[in-house]
Amino acid sequence: PAKEGYYFVKVNVDGEDIPPEFLCGGNPKHSSCRFRYTIYNTPTITEIRQSAPPGEVIEMRGKIMSAVYGSNIISTAITNSISDPILSYGITLDNDGLAQTGTLKCKMTGTFIGNSNASIIIDGPYGRTLPDLDLLRVSGNGDIYMIQTYAEVTGISPPLGSTEGGLRLTVTGKNFDTNVKVTIGGRFLV
Repeated sequence: PAKEGYYFVKVNVDGEDIPPEFLCGGNPKHSSCRFRYTIYNTPTITEIRQSAPPGEVIEMRGKIMSAVYGSNIISTAITNSISDPILSYGITLDNDGLAQTGTLKCKMTGTFIGNSNASIIIDGPYGRTLPDLDLLRVSGNGDIYMIQTYAEVTGISPPLGSTEGGLRLTVTGKNFDTNVKVTIGGRFLV
C-alpha cells in the first residue's frame, strides 16, 4: 500500500528512465505529471464471511463505490488464485443505491480447500480494496488470509468399533482432497 499524498510520475522503458526534459513538456513537476493517493478514493472491505465450504456464496461488505461489475461472462480473466471461475451474484449499494457502501456476493467454484484472500478492483480513480485489519487471520504456516474453505464430514460408518482397532471406518463428506488424514481421539487412522 502507498502512503496518502502527492507523487510525481517517473517512467522507465526497457530499463532506461525517460529523461526529465521529455516528461510533461520538460516540466516533470507540473501538475499534469502529479498523482495523488487518497484514502477517500480507496475502496474497503469491512466485513466478510470468514469460512465456508467450496461452492458457497461469500458476501463482502464495505465501501464499494459502484453497483456495476465488469463482466457477466465467466472467462479466464475472472478467477481466483487457483484459476477457478468466480461467479458474481450482484452488488447492492446501501440507501437504495445512493451510498458508496454496500455488499458484493460471489461464489467460488471448484473444490479448493484452504486459505484465500479477497479483494475488489474498481475502475476509474479507485483501484484495489483495503481490508480492515480485523479481517486478516494468520494460518499455522504463518500465511495471512481472509477466507478459509473447508471440507464437510456428513457421516461415519460404522459408529462403533473395538478398542483394539482393526475396523474399516468409512468417512463420507464433501470436498475432500486426495491427501486426507483422519484421527479418532487424537490418534491417526491408517
